[in-house]
Amino acid sequence: MLERMRLFTGAMDDLVQSLHDTVEPQMYFGMNPDCYNKALHDEEYREILEQPNSVVYIDGNGIIIAQHILGGVPAQERVCTTDLFPALYEFEAHSASGAKSFFLFGGTPGTVERVRNNFIEQYGVDLFIGTNSGYDFDSNVLISKIANLQPDYLFVGLGCPKQEKWVAENFSTLNVPAVLTCGGLFDYYSGNVDRAPDWMQRTSLEWFYRLLQEPKRLARRYLLGIPQFLIHVMVNKFKGDPL
Repeated sequence: MLERMRLFTGAMDDLVQSLHDTVEPQMYFGMNPDCYNKALHDEEYREILEQPNSVVYIDGNGIIIAQHILGGVPAQERVCTTDLFPALYEFEAHSASGAKSFFLFGGTPGTVERVRNNFIEQYGVDLFIGTNSGYDFDSNVLISKIANLQPDYLFVGLGCPKQEKWVAENFSTLNVPAVLTCGGLFDYYSGNVDRAPDWMQRTSLEWFYRLLQEPKRLARRYLLGIPQFLIHVMVNKFKGDPL
């Protein structure tokens, strides 16, 4: 399935530079085992990832391990959206060619506003041109608002694959060079949810930390999803197929 996608397999810094240099509008989607499982069974979502103007980067060590096992071209490193967001913001805050603007859409009421305030406090510069909650929104009004503000980056956090479908449906009218889906990213930087310790991130155990935090919501994703992904990898290995 991945061979039909426009995969970005470079390092984090390379993706940040690529985003900054984006001229033709692109959609950017992270890929991890949970996203992969959903794409296997959701044709609409899978077709969105395979579109020519979609860029798919690897946001899961499980995908990289599978690429090695199945003989594909592995990503240089995991590009976690949770790390990509502050890396891109910091890059733009110090850009010699002029900082680009951000619009945040998603999360519960008040969440993206707290993200904005926290980043302004941390980096000492306000690059946010607008924000909007992911609850009780009118898509037409929101799209008009975004198109009028003309941000350089739009981060959409509505959960996968709802966010990808919303982006693909409205992409042509958004008038944004780089649109990125980001799942629950806003919860981390608003303080709603704690990030796993560094050692758990490095050892591919971040999923376990998240499961302990939200067992009811994430039990199905991890306790059933991880075995499902592993079985798929083993079957592909036996058949000699890529990921």
